[in-house]
Amino acid sequence: MNSRNDIDVKVMLSPSEAQVISTGLAKKLSSIVLDHFMHNAEREHVFGEISDCEAIERYPEITLLCALASSKEAMAQLCDSGGLEALSLVAGKRELSAIAALLEVRLS
Repeated sequence: MNSRNDIDVKVMLSPSEAQVISTGLAKKLSSIVLDHFMHNAEREHVFGEISDCEAIERYPEITLLCALASSKEAMAQLCDSGGLEALSLVAGKRELSAIAALLEVRLS
């Protein structure tokens, strides 16, 4: 039986799907992702627990954020809603799809 960590999940969105989703959810999605990082930082500070770098892959909101960020149509909305900050934290945990999305922002 496979665990969630053994499955590589990739979300493919059309440009129009990405734009619609980002228009409605970019701010909330970015906030949820940022909250995950804040919670992990607090836990590390208070309890001395070191969070697992691979653990970010299990959060569906991070998968969705990276999928939206790979769409130029959604990226502007994400940038205006805290998504760039959230995406840079995800990239800092070596999530390749976040790194690729940040490179696209830099190049455009």
